[in-house]
Formats: sequence, C-alpha cells, structure tokens
Amino acid sequence: MRKIFAALLLAIAPALASAQDMPSRVGRVAFIEGSAAVYRDPELGWDKAWVNSPITSENSLWTEPESRAELRVGGTSLRMSEATQLDIARLDDDELDAFVPRGTVSLRVRHLDPRQEHIVVNTPYAQFRVRSDGRYRIDVDPDREEARITVFQGNARVGSESGNIRVSSGETVRVFGGEYPEYVTERAYADPFDRWADSRDRYWVETTSTQYVSPYMTGYEDLDAYGEWAEDPVYGAVWFPTRVQEDWAPYRYGRWAFNDLTRLIRATSSPLKAGYRSPNSSIALTSFDSAIAQRVRSMSWGICFTMPTPRMPL
Repeated sequence: MRKIFAALLLAIAPALASAQDMPSRVGRVAFIEGSAAVYRDPELGWDKAWVNSPITSENSLWTEPESRAELRVGGTSLRMSEATQLDIARLDDDELDAFVPRGTVSLRVRHLDPRQEHIVVNTPYAQFRVRSDGRYRIDVDPDREEARITVFQGNARVGSESGNIRVSSGETVRVFGGEYPEYVTERAYADPFDRWADSRDRYWVETTSTQYVSPYMTGYEDLDAYGEWAEDPVYGAVWFPTRVQEDWAPYRYGRWAFNDLTRLIRATSSPLKAGYRSPNSSIALTSFDSAIAQRVRSMSWGICFTMPTPRMPL
C-alpha cells in the first residue's frame, strides 16, 4: 500500500508543482474592434489577439490604427484607443502595474479596496496611482513628450521627479518638461472615445453574481448577462447559461493557445449569447469553483522577473 501511495505521489507531483507555478491572477481580452496584437513570449514576438485571450504579468497588448480593445481584470476595465500599447508589468493579488508608452487608455474601476490592492499606471513622464473606484483616462504622446491624466470620477495621485499631486474628479493634469516635468491642471473634458467607453459600461450590469463569486474573478461581469443562478441539492448554488444554442458543446468555438508558462489553454471565441435556454445547459460553476477562485487569488509569486519592454512600431 505504501508503495502504491508513493507511486501516486510521484505521479501527481508534476501537476502539483505546475499548479504552484500558475499566475495568481489573469486578465482577458474582453472586446476587440478592428485588429489587435498580443505579446507574451520574446521568442514568438507579437501575435494576433483574440477575444478571451488571457493576459498576465509581462504581457503586452497593442491596437492597430482605427481599432479599439478592452482588457478586463476582475472589477477593472482598461479600454484602449487606436495605436495604443499597454504593457502589464505585474498582475497578482496585490497589484495591477501597467505601463503605457503611447496612446490612450480609459480606466474603469469597481470594487477597489486600496488597503489590499493597488492600481498603478506608469508613463514615460509620470506615474498614476488610482485611489478609489471611478473613471479615469491616460493619454501619452511620445512625440510631444507629454502625458495627460484625467479623473472624470474618483481620486488619484500623479507622481514624478517633481513631486506628487492629487487629482480630483473633473480634473486633468498635463505632465511635460523632460527629466523634471512640470504640472498643469486643466478642466476635464470628454471626447468620442470617452463616450464609447461609457457605452461599454452600460453592458456591465451587476445583479446577483457578486453574491456567489468574488468580483476579483476575471469574467464575473458576464455571468449576470448570460445566465442565472439556481440552488442544486447536491452542488448548492449553480450558474447556468440562458442564451445558448440547443446543440451547444464545449470546445466547438475558439482556439487552442499557449500562455506564458507554455501551458495549452482554450480561449473561446463566442460568449454565451444568441439562442435560448436549454434544459441541459447547466455547467459546473458552483460554490466549489468560487472557493477555488478565492484560493487561487490567495497565491502569489515568490520571484519577480524583469524583461525589456517590447515596442510595436507604428
């Protein structure tokens, strides 16, 4: 019996080690209009991005001209305008640390507890720290060596070699001037890109799912739109899709891809929509899955990696 038990341990040891190496938090590409590219591996370079492509630490996302994209990380949405590069330097339980070398990013934040989680967006000219839920915008123009930080709603701080200042709702801070930049505070104004970002928020409706799963779980925001919760006598709370085709089957739509750790993953290309509720469409998203999500969120990296920041040429 001991030999059998030892053999079983040897058999599952690689899987256990692999689970420990998995990133504690992962984002996803939630929307693409036009064309976008993703950078995960220096050996592979830039590759075409798809809806539901996973994004984690040391990954980058790029939007082509006349294109837009949206990255979701739990209760945070990063919406990118055209010709924008977004580098995710660090993504884990405690921090979302991003870098915007060029372009425009709209940031929508929900469920932020600044005592436990930090959201930082760096630019070549200043650092932007989100302090509360709200709507924010970051503009970076490398040709003019300038960055603009806008707070439509919320509270943030901007820091550089020249010091730190607070940015309140309705304000834009323009940062320029090279190594020791200057700050100019202006009145915030919205343009068509901001109105598009606001229109995306109208699809982000939370009703009951946050009672069953953590808002730190990436993808939770789609559960209310595409399904319902019910109590099962065996599994407890169970979520099932309400708008799927009668002949729906897993792995039918989407593609296989490798993530940063060269693990094969499935990225579906079709959200659960268009169709009707099938009596056999329940899936195993239960309180057990919520416990796993909380456990995964409690894991963290023990080693910090650095790499040169990739650049997508215009």
